[in-house]
Amino acid sequence: MASCPLRTGPGGRPVPVSRWNAVSAAAGVVRGLGQWRQRLERYAEREPVERDDATALADFVEDLAARAGAAPMGWAGRAEWAVDLLERFLDPESVPPWPAEQRLALSQVAGVVRGLSELDAVPAASPVVDLGRFRAAVRAELERHHLDTTELPGGGVGDGVFVAPFDRARGMRFHTTVLVGLADSLVPGRGTDDALLPDELRVMDASGALPVRARRHERARLDVEAALAAGTERRIVLSPAVDARTGREQVPSRFLAALAGSAPLRRVDSFAGSLSSAGGPALSAGELTLRALGTWVSSGADVATSPPVLLDGALRTGIEAVRARAGRSFTRFDGLTGLGMVTPFDPANPVSATRLETYAECPRKFLFERVLGIHERVLPEDLWRIEARNRGSLVHAVLERYVAERIAGAPRSLERLLEIADEHLDEAAAGGLVGKALLWRIDRAAIARDLRTFHAEEGDSIPLAVELSFGDDESGTAPVAVELADGRAVRFRGRADRVDRGLGGELVVSDYKTGRQTGIAKLGSADPLDGGRRLQLPLYALAARQAFGGDGEPVLARYWMVSAERSATYFQLELDDRLERHFADVVGRIARGIDQGCFPAIPGAARDTTFENCMYCDFDRVCPATRDRQWGAKRGAPALAPVDDLLAVEAGEPLSASLVRTARPGRPRGAA
Repeated sequence: MASCPLRTGPGGRPVPVSRWNAVSAAAGVVRGLGQWRQRLERYAEREPVERDDATALADFVEDLAARAGAAPMGWAGRAEWAVDLLERFLDPESVPPWPAEQRLALSQVAGVVRGLSELDAVPAASPVVDLGRFRAAVRAELERHHLDTTELPGGGVGDGVFVAPFDRARGMRFHTTVLVGLADSLVPGRGTDDALLPDELRVMDASGALPVRARRHERARLDVEAALAAGTERRIVLSPAVDARTGREQVPSRFLAALAGSAPLRRVDSFAGSLSSAGGPALSAGELTLRALGTWVSSGADVATSPPVLLDGALRTGIEAVRARAGRSFTRFDGLTGLGMVTPFDPANPVSATRLETYAECPRKFLFERVLGIHERVLPEDLWRIEARNRGSLVHAVLERYVAERIAGAPRSLERLLEIADEHLDEAAAGGLVGKALLWRIDRAAIARDLRTFHAEEGDSIPLAVELSFGDDESGTAPVAVELADGRAVRFRGRADRVDRGLGGELVVSDYKTGRQTGIAKLGSADPLDGGRRLQLPLYALAARQAFGGDGEPVLARYWMVSAERSATYFQLELDDRLERHFADVVGRIARGIDQGCFPAIPGAARDTTFENCMYCDFDRVCPATRDRQWGAKRGAPALAPVDDLLAVEAGEPLSASLVRTARPGRPRGAA
């Protein structure tokens, strides 16, 4: 649908491709006509605000499928059927409107296809035409005909310049091909693997594949060969003589020696170098602007004062952004939004623990994810296996329903737990977000195994609440208010997975954790809050005490690890005065940073091709590649004081309520 402008039918509206793509992905549509109606209807029930789009998409797909499948068998019938589809769903009135030559081409294509009707009169032609034969005939006729542009005053399409990467030339033919940029540093480019590995090495590794660098270089060579072969009359190879950034002489690509007989090699200036030279006219308005800027800068004047910059607001802002990011001050171009633009102190809008944890992990991620609402779109057809977050949600849903039945009086029952799990797992599979069938069977068996372990570890504890809600408008529960040293308060909302009454009378609040959870496994006694990255346990303990206990009643909070990949059964702590003070201190530092609009990118230490804090971040690809240098240059700037204050947080001496690993629930003091 994205390859051309479509409409829903004659006189219908333009197809909202991006919107429908998001809806179909969220609904979990993967394959088969039956999934469209079934999964879109289920999605509309879950998300009523999406009902209109989901219904319209299902109607469109079913109409398209019905018309595409209702093809007569003869040549004339097939031709009229194809032209009807073209004229029904293609939208020449889209915005912007089609140029005259494209409208002419549409009518001529329809004429060529209708011309196939004459084959019905040919005795040798079969009266039954399958779709493969019809498609081959259409392709052959369209390739044989050329667009008749005599009706157009200014000529037609077909002549021009096609600009694309080398690999796009496969299977294409041009009068002239010009390969640009064949310097060795660019093609095949510098690698990140073993520098001692010779490029000519073709020794198979243990898996039977070429080494990484050899594979990359082989692909680059084949791409260059394909691009050269695309030129039918002339082939020109251009290699930049000088690197525009460093001024160093460029070495021609190593592939050119083997391909020397195919095309002449010309050493030319880089694009930036040719702009700064006096010879030759500018070929476009943009090139003229760049040349004027180069002349202005070469005279020693500030580029920001040049006439092109003064006349172009976007260019002026771009130069300001580049300079600000290269400087030592923390500015709006680095993530400074201003005081109070986003605040956690609004009493009418309580915040969640995970929201503040995201800020402690990386303020830039908080800005993208929690403020701007940017999320990576998951396409179900690209999934190999269920995502970790969806798997965690599945396990939580199963345990919520099981524990709710126990609170209502049902006995502990492994059979009932697995029965509930089967219902939820079947529903997840029908939703299309579980990945490939074989891997889903493996993941499903692993989830069932983890639930059996959970049942064995649950013991005879008495559950008091499941999904204990606080600060929720629907339930009308009060938020958990944390008073800060400056007199302000941060109000929290959330849901604690489970609250039990322990054998000693204490309250035990549990937060289920699925997966490996390496971050929790690294926690020690010095700071159980990990500088603000782990706020859930103290908050859920406060919520449980607010709902069930008095001020003097012991409250334990624990991460209940329900995965076979865990490093311990529980990580738990006891809420006491020191922990509450430390919790309020850390929350206050995070809240002040958010309130003052301070959202820098904090990448952490370099790791392979990225950084420690960016390895599993959805925004790694959109953050600047130089984020580490920017952070190092700006660290200590006055505007970054709230973030520096957060990074300097310390718990002091190890807390008496330190986070400890344990194989069974109990009081953490003195635990091994």
